[in-house]
Amino acid sequence: MTNRVPAYEGKGKYIFVSYSHKDSGIVYPTIRKMFEEKYRVWYDEGIAPGSEWPHNIEVHLKQCSIALICVSANSLASKNCDNEVVNALNNNKQIIQCSLDGNIHPLLKDAPVIRSEEELFKALNPELIGDGTGYDLALNNRRRFSIWNLLLGLAIVLIIALGSSMYGIEKGYFDEYLPGRNTDVQDITVKEEKIGLEVNNDIIAQAILEQLSEEDLFRDIEFIEGADDWYMRMALGLEDYDKPLQYYDLTQSNIEEADLQYCSEDCLKLLKYLPSLKVLRLNSDKIKSLEALDECPRLEKVYLNVGSFPIELNENRRYTVLIQK
Repeated sequence: MTNRVPAYEGKGKYIFVSYSHKDSGIVYPTIRKMFEEKYRVWYDEGIAPGSEWPHNIEVHLKQCSIALICVSANSLASKNCDNEVVNALNNNKQIIQCSLDGNIHPLLKDAPVIRSEEELFKALNPELIGDGTGYDLALNNRRRFSIWNLLLGLAIVLIIALGSSMYGIEKGYFDEYLPGRNTDVQDITVKEEKIGLEVNNDIIAQAILEQLSEEDLFRDIEFIEGADDWYMRMALGLEDYDKPLQYYDLTQSNIEEADLQYCSEDCLKLLKYLPSLKVLRLNSDKIKSLEALDECPRLEKVYLNVGSFPIELNENRRYTVLIQK
């Protein structure tokens, strides 16, 4: 897309746009009009180079206020678009369904259907109109960067000037200009003062934590005696059991059925990263709740060994639980 508008990256309420790239010619003009009307809009053209694509989309979908689902024959045939719809439902997002060619999504029968641009703008909440702050960050980043450079340069100049002045005074270069420097006075006591910059470490630490992505946190998961790591790699068919499990191993897997033995609930938390998982077989007395499975986007059936009970089952689960001996 030429002259595309920037995707919103501020902290205000914003619209997440889900669409098939085959429909770009239809969707982009609407995105541009929303941008010109100051609506905060995020769409996948805003993902930075080198980012983990599925993860970045998932994060922005979880943080949005409204999910605008652009439905067409192309989007209904797209696995990525289908995953975005499932995630929006799982995260209880307000959904507006925009039909591009008369199609509607089978999972969105209760969502309002928009069939024109005029209807869309009537349905949008005015709270999603921003003051321009978020877009200023994207559009004028170079200007802001220059301001910080200017401030930093001034600080450096002041420090150098102060240091040079103190050095000159110590060496006597300015004695003739300073009152009392040429007078013979005994037992003059000079109070030494230290000049420095105090940095609040808590602020720096908080800034670093805010930059951590879910992928970074994933690497810090501690497995019980390494068993969960080993069982998960075996379920994925990964041959090198000594190599640490990576985020990429899960998100790029196309496995539809997994068989996990003797794993813990920490292991279940990793299953939401498997995009194609439909059937899960569990046999473990370490698991007390299946709550973590509610985040699995395509899970349909869970087979539990009778020895796994007692175990807590969510009444609102979207998958079927079957008991086997």
